Formats: sequence, C-alpha cells, structure tokens
Amino acid sequence: MITHSHNTSLMLVAVVVSVVAAFTGLALIRKIGTLPDWTRKTLVSMAALVIGGGIWTMHFVAMLANEFSIPVGYDVVRTLISGLVSILVVGIALLLLHYKARTPPVMNLAALILGAGIVSMHYIGMSAMRGAVPQYSFYSIVIAMVAAAVFCLCTIRVAYGKRTKRNTVVGGLLLGLSVVVVHYTAMLDIQYLSSDGHDNGTIAMANSTLAIILVIAVFIICGSFLLVSATFLTSAERSIGTQIAQTQPDSQPTGATAPSVRSPEREGATGQAELDRADELNAIKTESTAGFSTPNSLMTGEVNTNSGETDLRIPYERNKKVSFVDYKEVGAIRADGRYTHLYTKQGIYFCPWSITEAENRLTGTPFYRAHRSYLVNIERMTSYEKRKDSGVCLFEGYDQLSKVPVSRTRVAGLMELLGLA
Repeated sequence: MITHSHNTSLMLVAVVVSVVAAFTGLALIRKIGTLPDWTRKTLVSMAALVIGGGIWTMHFVAMLANEFSIPVGYDVVRTLISGLVSILVVGIALLLLHYKARTPPVMNLAALILGAGIVSMHYIGMSAMRGAVPQYSFYSIVIAMVAAAVFCLCTIRVAYGKRTKRNTVVGGLLLGLSVVVVHYTAMLDIQYLSSDGHDNGTIAMANSTLAIILVIAVFIICGSFLLVSATFLTSAERSIGTQIAQTQPDSQPTGATAPSVRSPEREGATGQAELDRADELNAIKTESTAGFSTPNSLMTGEVNTNSGETDLRIPYERNKKVSFVDYKEVGAIRADGRYTHLYTKQGIYFCPWSITEAENRLTGTPFYRAHRSYLVNIERMTSYEKRKDSGVCLFEGYDQLSKVPVSRTRVAGLMELLGLA
C-alpha cells in the first residue's frame, strides 16, 4: 500500500483553474447568435478548448497536489487521450446547445453528455498513472456519476435558461465546481498499490514534466479569462424602457423590401443564428436599469411601471367610430404623415396618433423605434434578417405587414434589446 499526503495550495489552484476556465468558456459564447456562421463555429470550438482544457488541467493539478511516498509518473498517450476526450465531449455538448433548438430534452442531453465527459476524463486520466495503481470504491464511482449529472444539469439550466450576465457567472461557477466535486468524490476511499511490472512498454513522463505543461495551460486559461472578462464587463446592457425611450436620427433604409412574411420555421432554418434569435427572444431578460421596468414585466405586458397602467390600448378610427386595440395585438406601427397605421393580424387600422406620440405613449412597452417611420413590437417579431449595415424585422401571421426596415443607426440598439449584442 502506497501512502500519500495533500498539498493544500495546489488543491486551491485546481479549484480556481476549474472555475476560471468554465466561466471563460461560457462567457466566450454568450451572445453569438448574430455572428457569421464561421465565427460562431470558431468561438464554439475555442470555448470547448478552454472548458475541456480547464477540466483536464484541474484534474492533473489536483493529482500533483498528491505527494506520494514513491516516484509516480504518467503515461504520455493516456494523458493526452484524457485531454482530447474532455475537449471533444465538451464540444459535442456545446454544438447541441448552439446548433439545435434549446428544448428541455436537448438541454438535458447536453448536460448528461457534459457530465459523462467529466467522469470519463477523470478515470482515463487516473489510468495514466505509472508507479501506482489506483483502487476505487464502488460507491465513490456511483456518487461521482450522479454528482456530475446533477451539477451539469443545473449548469445548463442556469447558463442557458436566460442568457444574462448573472446566469453566465453562476453557470460558470456551477460548472467549475462540478469538475472539482466529481474529482474529489471519485477519490473517496481510494487506495494506491505498487505497479511493479505494470509499466512495461509505456512512455511515462515525470511529475516535473507534467508540471511544466500544466503551468503553460494555466497561463493560457488565465490569459483567455482576462481577455473575455474585459469584454464581458464593459458590454453595456440596458433595460427595454431605456432602449425605447431613446430617440436618434434615422437614415433611409438600404434596399427595397418585398412584401413577404417569413419565419425561421417557414424558411426551414437549421443554423443556430436563427435558432438563437428565436430562443433568446423568448428567454430575454437584460439587467435592470434604475428607474425603468424589468424586462420580464415589459415582455409579458403585465405591468407598465412607467405609466402605472396594467393595460394600454391604442385608438383607431373606422366608419366614423373610434375603437381601441390592445397594444400587445399590434405587430408594428407605421407613420403616415401626421398619423399612423396599426398592423394587426386582423388588418390595418388608421390611428390618430403621430409616430412620435405613439412612441412617447408606448414608452415602457415592447415597442422599439426601428426606423423613423416604424415602431415594432418585439414580442411579435419572429425573425430578424441581417443586411450589410442594416436589417429587416419579420412577423409571422401578419399577412399585410411587409418586411419592416431597421435603420443603420438603430441596429445596435435592437440587437442589445433582443439580447444578441
């Protein structure tokens, strides 16, 4: 039986590396829905490399924290395989999350794959030991597998349930801790036996060589963390009330807009750029800004805290009679001189409000001034079509509503409002 002790400092380093790598990977791919496909693929690959590399680094830093009574090394091939498995499995989970609609079954499957990857990496890495043969407890294996599944399910639900900064931070913390918990749970009641005659034909590296490799990996992870954190902390997120209240001069839309209505489903879109737009539009909740309503209340239309009203109706005239329509039923409002037209699924209505008056009265609702002639209800948007430096909003079910142009100066605001910036 081989005795061993623990280096507390290295154990702490292992925990920090795991959490930092997990957060960095999740923050790196937090809002990639509007990026070109090749850029999204590159970022997903980089995130898999950082998270998977962080899992691998945490494991072997924690192993270096074990001080054995005899010299212990690690098989080169199995050590590399453990790292490749970690990166590959994390990549598969991220591909599911970013190239499939994020339904509960898909999110659960991604979480289970991620958990299986953490467990697999651990035991492949342990099998690389040379000089000592680990002996496991059956109960520690079962508990480690359950812990991996539970923690990863919580991680995915938090990090991808709502794509906010807070959720990303908490999700990164959960993922990082899940790696630590799985590792030390699997090490419960572990014993080491001498591996005399077990190392023949293998290429082993000493702890000193492994330590140099791990130092390089830690430097790369920490450097990535600093770069991603700089963008993460400085990217402004404003509430919907703030976005709508702003007014800016608009430019003319570029290009003609054909009167057709499309959605990701009708177009048969399978790319995550479209799926993310639909997913994040439903899940959007930006951080609150003092003095304005939270996105949840604004998106559901339950309360208009700016005006104190629980229901806001827009007037329209027909057959010399003034009637009212709930603002939630209106997909877009188009300026027509001193008046406007309301676009609903039932038809087009004449409204006595000007576009400026409509914008002022609808402050605090999901309406956004996408163009100098248009207010759009982002609750009713089904997709967004990106142009060179502008865009087009599309509405499913509004047969008389053509593509609504988004001015060049308004694109950034709309992207932030949709949680895609």
